Amino acid sequence: MTSPVSRTRATSATRTRSDRAAHIAARVEWWTAILVVALGILPIVFIAVIGLIQGNVPDSDDGGILGAGPGYPLFQPPFWLLWVPAVMMFGLSVATFPLPLQRFLWGARLEMSTVAMVGFGTTLAVSVAYGGQHIDLAWASLLHLAAIVLFGIRALLGALARLPESWRIDPKKPLRGKGTRR
Repeated sequence: MTSPVSRTRATSATRTRSDRAAHIAARVEWWTAILVVALGILPIVFIAVIGLIQGNVPDSDDGGILGAGPGYPLFQPPFWLLWVPAVMMFGLSVATFPLPLQRFLWGARLEMSTVAMVGFGTTLAVSVAYGGQHIDLAWASLLHLAAIVLFGIRALLGALARLPESWRIDPKKPLRGKGTRR
């Protein structure tokens, strides 16, 4: 999987201000997705594999791989770090609101909201995992949810043509690459 940043062919000298902002937004989105996986999903998988090898994963009545039991989990990952991608995703939703982003078939905002949904689910699951020791992360999941709502509102306003002209995607803009607008 290649970074969305590497798919941008324009050099820094030929990029417009909007292109530079879209480039930065793609980079922030990429790192947010990486951080959600590295800080949220991978530790859960790692703890579950260790628990399965040791044979001390709680029963499904006690929460299964996200539950707590004697000797399980073996360690508590630093899940508080999931605040970083939550803040990044919320900041991305606010910063890209006025940008006319378009990538792939459905657009950049659908892609960003998908990353925010994965972040929301992961952060919410981690907040109640292992006996609810990280319940304060439920607030971080609300940042992901707010980002999803902002992406949705922006997409709706764009579809209804209720945006200023400078925020709209120019349909006459030439397509780059494999038939995609950026």
